[in-house]
Amino acid sequence: MTLLQFILIQLNLIAFFGLYRIFASRKGHFQLNRFFLLIGPGLAILLPFLSFREVSNSTFAVLLPAIEIIKETGELHSAAFNWTQLFVLLVSVLMLSLLIVSLIKILRPKRATFECYYKGYAVYILEDQTSTTHSIFNRIYIHPSHFDHKEIVLEHEYAHCRSFHSVDLIILSLYRSLFWFNPIIYSWTKEVQLNHEYLADAYVLSNGVSQKKYGQTLVALNFSCAPSTLVNSFNQPSSLRKRIQKFNHQNETINYHPGCCSIGFCDNLIEFNKYRDRNNANCGGFYRRTRYKT
Repeated sequence: MTLLQFILIQLNLIAFFGLYRIFASRKGHFQLNRFFLLIGPGLAILLPFLSFREVSNSTFAVLLPAIEIIKETGELHSAAFNWTQLFVLLVSVLMLSLLIVSLIKILRPKRATFECYYKGYAVYILEDQTSTTHSIFNRIYIHPSHFDHKEIVLEHEYAHCRSFHSVDLIILSLYRSLFWFNPIIYSWTKEVQLNHEYLADAYVLSNGVSQKKYGQTLVALNFSCAPSTLVNSFNQPSSLRKRIQKFNHQNETINYHPGCCSIGFCDNLIEFNKYRDRNNANCGGFYRRTRYKT
């Protein structure tokens, strides 16, 4: 890879992400957005290695990168060692190793109790109070405090499992390991996770759950947490406001909480939850321990 090709890959990543944000992110074509978000980084990598040359009859040929074989003339010409490329390569290998370790840790049996099967997927109740409701491949993990809303939560996580969203997250993690130095790849990952939530929300709403009830559940179960980028988490406070706004865009007359006449009430409740959790953390987590004490 030449320096020019390396720069072009980074510029392609930025350009493709900019095009997505301008033309696609605000539309409701979530399945098409998912497809673009997955193949976009791959196209950004592939394009700089392709060259087009016009041949006879106005046709075009795609040429792979040329391989030059230089015959030795007896004199040894040592190329200058590129320390920058070596550093990038070593860090990328380190990031890939960390990704593999994280994946193994996620797939290992958790401190959870098997509850039942939901539409063919295993459901577990988490014993670790610091974890949050999430799904990974064919397993769904529910936080004990979410069990009162299990019908909606299970339907939401089932939407992630049936659509193989975990595969998307692993692919984006591979991209992130290769281009860890490019800030845009982290924004790309966030957009994939947000689009997954839109898809899961749309699936739940299409199965008869009212928008009002679903919005109330999202706000009621919201609390600050830092889920892994390799799992689909039900609690994502950073994206909750956008998801509720998406509902509001579909039906501006719906109120999501008793006495709520605008999206501002939900925003205030989200901020209150964040403030509450920060105070709990400063108090050593006393609220969380007493809340779940049995």
